[in-house]
Amino acid sequence: MRKRSILKSFLLIFAGMIIGIILFISLITFIFINFSKNPVIVKNNSWLILNFTGQISEKPLSNISSLLGGQKRIELIKYINSIENAATDNKISGIIINGDISFYTSVHVKEIRNSLEKFKKSGKKINAWFSTANNNNYSLCLSADNIYMPDTDSASLTIKGYSLSIPYCKKGLDKLGLEFNVIHIGNYKGAGENYARDNMSEELRESYLSLLNSFYNQNINEISNARNIKINKLQKMMKSGKTIFMTPNAAEKAGFIDGKKNYQELIKSLSYNSSLNTISIYDYALSLRKKEKIDKIAILYAEGLITNYYSGNNKLSGDIIGAKTFIQDINKIKEDKNVKAVIIRVNSSGGSALASELILQALQDLKKKKPVYVSLGPIAASGGYYISCGADRIFTSPYTVTGSIGVVSLLLNHKNLNEKLGINFETIKKHKYDDFLSPTRKPSDDEINILRKSMKNIYNEFTGHVIKERKIEKKEISKIAEGRVWTGVQAVKNNLADEIGGLLDALNYAVTKNNIENYSIDSYPAAPNIFDKLSNINQINFYLDIYNDENIKRLLNLYLFYSKNGTSPCLVLPFYQLP
Repeated sequence: MRKRSILKSFLLIFAGMIIGIILFISLITFIFINFSKNPVIVKNNSWLILNFTGQISEKPLSNISSLLGGQKRIELIKYINSIENAATDNKISGIIINGDISFYTSVHVKEIRNSLEKFKKSGKKINAWFSTANNNNYSLCLSADNIYMPDTDSASLTIKGYSLSIPYCKKGLDKLGLEFNVIHIGNYKGAGENYARDNMSEELRESYLSLLNSFYNQNINEISNARNIKINKLQKMMKSGKTIFMTPNAAEKAGFIDGKKNYQELIKSLSYNSSLNTISIYDYALSLRKKEKIDKIAILYAEGLITNYYSGNNKLSGDIIGAKTFIQDINKIKEDKNVKAVIIRVNSSGGSALASELILQALQDLKKKKPVYVSLGPIAASGGYYISCGADRIFTSPYTVTGSIGVVSLLLNHKNLNEKLGINFETIKKHKYDDFLSPTRKPSDDEINILRKSMKNIYNEFTGHVIKERKIEKKEISKIAEGRVWTGVQAVKNNLADEIGGLLDALNYAVTKNNIENYSIDSYPAAPNIFDKLSNINQINFYLDIYNDENIKRLLNLYLFYSKNGTSPCLVLPFYQLP
């Protein structure tokens, strides 16, 4: 019997090994076939089409991402580099923007437009077309020499100001028996107040109105300059609602577009009765090969919620910046003798105060060996600005949300809910503070004072860094800090950033400032490899519909935030995406 059992175990192990080898060979074959087939070829007299329907990623992406399913993605730097490369590519005749399937954030649109403006200096033409457009995809079209819409009243263009809606949940939470105590250091630090109040504080309203007005002014100035429409006329039209659902005839009459054509007519007019070769921005980016050079510029991406430990991604919070992982990358860059300059690309609403401080310390140490520049993406607020403030130079988009120099703590008390459910918590402790800030009861005044003291220490440390690194007078810091949020334009005015510019502007500055000639770019963190992808391939999106509901997602995010940071001071700005 024992021999038979041993033989059976051996056969099972052997069979497992055979199956494993077969699966591994199948995987390698699958990758080889998919990577080797259909190479991207750019034909002569091609038009580059900006019609990418996927997502623009800040961080490096694996080449195998599209093979393993999901929506296509492209890195921002590859997108804008592709446009700039097309300007000198003899095979590219011009650019066509299909605005119907080009929806990006305001910051990404601005970066793309900067590249399009440089492209136009080559003498090549840009044509844009859309059947339906709003602020963002219309803004993308503003760099075009000509903008067209189809000749039908079903097509429309809507240009409007910016708005922000935040749900205030106190009454609803009271009915459930849940109470949030939100402590702010900074009069304008409004993060989390919607869980402890019935309405918006005047300070937060003032801060957001300033932000929205800056976005509005930036937008109408861009439209006015690009389309030669007087600002007064544009403001009157927007105020009266005449820019909502404009028909092609109305849009052409007001000067927002140049003519009426459907997409096929536009293509035909550019082909001169011959076949028109086209290539999408996604495919064109794939056709460009990275050229390795000895000298390097490192781009380190800080995207997501800042935490104390390891970087990653989850369904609720999205990307996560783990201090340990991030600092490991900083140390790799520091020890690489071939890296001549470093750019930190920040897209973060903040997070852990401790993690932000540790990252800043590591970047300050890196600065002793290499120049460090920062490019601010869609959001660089609170902890996101904390890690940025020590750079040699800070570049920001006009539409970047930044600042929010303040500290917040969010305390949950579910005592009333327990009573409604008939649950009684009995607590045994030796000392008064052994159950410090327990969510089973209301926090005491002593506990809040202890927490507030810690928060003030963090706030003073935060503002101390800003005063020192940005050379701001101590007496002036309260005017720009206290939790206020700013656009990029306002940030430059308040000396929180040095100049308006995107990722490529920061890159070009680093090249010029440090006399770097031939170089390649090293991106950090490294793109996920095949094994990282395979570890997630069998995840079942059981809660996909729930995750797609923004209101439910906010509540789940609140729970996740509280479970990780509920009793700790944080540098965070929960920001609701503007339309």
